[in-house]
Amino acid sequence: MKKTVFFCSLLLSCHAFAKDSFDREMLRDLGYDDSVGDLLAEEAHFLPGHHQVTLIINGQQKGSKDLTFDRQGKACWSSALLEELGITPRAFTSAAESDCLIPAPENNITVIEHPDRNSLELKVPPDGLQDRLHYASGGKALILNYDANVYRYQRQSANSATNQTLTSEAGINFNDWIVRSGQSFSTWGGKKDFSRLYTYTQKTFTNLSSVLQAGEISTNDPVFGGINLTGAQLFPEMALQGGSNHATIDTVIPLAATVEVWQRDILLKSFRLPAGAVTLEDIPVLNRQDDFILKIRDDAGGEQQQIIPYVQARTARVFSSTGLSLAAGQLRLSSEKFPLATASAGVYQNTRLSLVSGGLVSQDYQSAAWRADIRLTETLLSTLTQTLSLAKDSQEQSGHVKGIKNQASLAYPVTGHLSANAVASFYSKNFLEPGSAMTYR
Repeated sequence: MKKTVFFCSLLLSCHAFAKDSFDREMLRDLGYDDSVGDLLAEEAHFLPGHHQVTLIINGQQKGSKDLTFDRQGKACWSSALLEELGITPRAFTSAAESDCLIPAPENNITVIEHPDRNSLELKVPPDGLQDRLHYASGGKALILNYDANVYRYQRQSANSATNQTLTSEAGINFNDWIVRSGQSFSTWGGKKDFSRLYTYTQKTFTNLSSVLQAGEISTNDPVFGGINLTGAQLFPEMALQGGSNHATIDTVIPLAATVEVWQRDILLKSFRLPAGAVTLEDIPVLNRQDDFILKIRDDAGGEQQQIIPYVQARTARVFSSTGLSLAAGQLRLSSEKFPLATASAGVYQNTRLSLVSGGLVSQDYQSAAWRADIRLTETLLSTLTQTLSLAKDSQEQSGHVKGIKNQASLAYPVTGHLSANAVASFYSKNFLEPGSAMTYR
């Protein structure tokens, strides 16, 4: 720890001094030889020895690890650590003066040192990463996540009002099983609202790279996602697909306010935010069809609403999952309680294109859909989706109505904190979304 503090203080003044400006005598008193002064004078480095540093691999944090740094301030890697990080040891070579491993020049692995942030950033090409999975299993845990807020508003010409919100998630982990329950509660103007978002049990089968989920679920399907069921589903492991069932919303609020995010009359999350452009993060998603409703209550007692279409929200997933997805159960959080089943699977995938298709069957409703995710350039992504629906016409005993929806989108990351998105959707007259009313009226 003393070494780290000493090094950071030296680092702040490195650029302001010439090479010979370091106090060599002080370095010797601390146990370092004159070569350390040369090392610090050249550029920012970690000092030789052992340091606990944060590792970042291709932009993803991999936690804090204990690393040894040689006399030149270069990290010394072990085969075991590389295996743990998902990097093939063959991409590294033995150092000339020790038995540790260093990146082989021909493999184009870049190591960027951040001594001021106590971290190392590695950029590893795809051929330097391992294909097999690295995971941990077992263990026991009890979790409780909650967000509770109580606000009191005093209007200038009216009675005061109190707003209370509570969103929570409770659960347990036991060996390779998890149980989760999410709920929300709100009061405003004497009106109370309680919703149970989900309650399910889940197990990951690593040999299948799939997850089994049962209970009150939301379908995790690339073409029929977000349908709320009481039932069961099998889908590819989300950690392997780089996505999650959460969304991020960018908006602008005129005054400091409490902002509640609702979908289908169910409170998802609440925020306390200042005026101006804001980002609402980590919002759980009930489905991928209904708009988000933002209820904004400012400190002056004013109320307003904003409607944010789902397609304007940012989600984590880029390419669709290509594994098999199956779901069956009864509709919930809806006036309709029809049983239904869905199935989808990947048709084709490479580094530029991901194509999936699937179908949905129910008592009075059937649907088929396909989705293509296309990487037009390294940064420009396009998604094309087409969904066909066939629903029973309640006005005719044996009649059905057909509908179709076409959707296209483009996404481009302008900077690390700014992206541009364009979405166009086209609906035919009789099209019905899966999970909505299942009989045409």
